[in-house]
Amino acid sequence: MNPDNRSSIFVVVAMLLWTSVVNAESLATLVERTCVLPRDTTSVSAYLELEGAEAASKCQNNGDKEACRLAEKIYGDRARQCDAYAMWFLADLAESGDLEVVMPSSEIAKLQLFAASGGVPKAQLWRGLHYYSGDHDARDPVAAFAWFEKAALNGEVVAQAAVAKMLYIGEGVDRDTKEALTWACIVVSNGSRNLLDRSPYGFLEPGVAPSDLDPKASKRARALLKAHPKAAPAPGLKISC
Repeated sequence: MNPDNRSSIFVVVAMLLWTSVVNAESLATLVERTCVLPRDTTSVSAYLELEGAEAASKCQNNGDKEACRLAEKIYGDRARQCDAYAMWFLADLAESGDLEVVMPSSEIAKLQLFAASGGVPKAQLWRGLHYYSGDHDARDPVAAFAWFEKAALNGEVVAQAAVAKMLYIGEGVDRDTKEALTWACIVVSNGSRNLLDRSPYGFLEPGVAPSDLDPKASKRARALLKAHPKAAPAPGLKISC
């Protein structure tokens, strides 16, 4: 190949990569500038748009580039409208390397934080894990509990297990075994007992149910779900622990 041609190709590729980075930064910057607080648009979010969900699935599971471009457009457009769920799914695609646009990790983190602030349960769980593990910053159990509790009240069962354990041992929050067993009862009722046994949030002895330690745990769990309906991990959840 002619050296001049190689140089031209290199310049074109470099320009395309630079444009992609700028576009990615522009999206996060635009969100940061215009979305004072992302809207919790659960009922109309991109998550519920069949076209977007199908495109994202084909993109991530089948490596379908056309589907990746479609998902990027749908979620990108909705993110610009301050849709918290769209921000989360766009960040997920970017983190998985499925976008044509090159998105720096700092920009991905901005979208994830905005999604968490906008009420996306998995984004709130992500923030809690971020502070609980201390992978990126200093470990902060108090901040971890605050984000786990937000996610728990939005029905994220892993966060509910984390809240239960932290309350039970008094980590990042004042110890409250009654409240801990209330959350544990919800987790068990959801069929997720394993989270309280072997996960990082396990604190119950094998074969011991929350109601064995506190017979009123079920009653308090029902009262909690009545006061906070979105905390139910599954629709019509029946409390039995």
